[in-house]
Amino acid sequence: KGEVLVLVVFLHSYNRWLCRARAEDLSDIAALKALYQTGVDLCGRTVMVVVGRNIPVTLIDMEKALLYFIHVMDHITVKEYVMVYFHTLTGEHNHLDTDFLKKLYDIVDAKFKKNLRAIYFVHPTFRSKVSTWFFTTFSVSGLKEKVHHIENLQQLFTCILPEQIDIPPFVLEYDTRVSIQCFTTIQLSTEDKGCYTVCVHTLLQRTRYPSVTQSRVNSGTSSRDHVAYSGFQMAKDSVTVISV
Repeated sequence: KGEVLVLVVFLHSYNRWLCRARAEDLSDIAALKALYQTGVDLCGRTVMVVVGRNIPVTLIDMEKALLYFIHVMDHITVKEYVMVYFHTLTGEHNHLDTDFLKKLYDIVDAKFKKNLRAIYFVHPTFRSKVSTWFFTTFSVSGLKEKVHHIENLQQLFTCILPEQIDIPPFVLEYDTRVSIQCFTTIQLSTEDKGCYTVCVHTLLQRTRYPSVTQSRVNSGTSSRDHVAYSGFQMAKDSVTVISV
């Protein structure tokens, strides 16, 4: 009987928040483009995106932000979904404190938690990894196993195809810039059995339209064409990996 009473009180509280979310003007929060729905993951589940850099925590009404989250997510969470959080290039003024996150987690309806299948935390820092571990270990339950730290977009695209997610341009630029530091050299076979040595930023498509830069590099008495690809996808049967 006591558990039923607690559940009724909880639902009543959430419904009050939902009614407020539907009644208030939240256009200023929507304009931030910090939360939006995109495509589906490889399992056909709805993908929701959160862009950390677009959340100026110190400049907005965080209660209105909470209301906007409830307003957008209420109909999404009736079935399974995943969330992608871009931590890319965030500063101190973008970081949500644990008290706010705990309040949000406590307020939202049970369907939010039950149908959330994964949180992909993209471009984490050491500090954010530690903070996430503490929060999911001591502040909330049932969330820790759903959080996956994603170091680059190549990893993300193994779960969500590139054409199924709208990625902010600054995230693409950052990921490409960081990837330059970790080239992968591959050998491409050609019809005349020659080959090109290609410096590849990534083996998975980062953008739908690859940008290609070609330069001639002299090596002794011979020369080779070095082609730098930023964001492309190649058929596996045409690629032989030489070294990483």
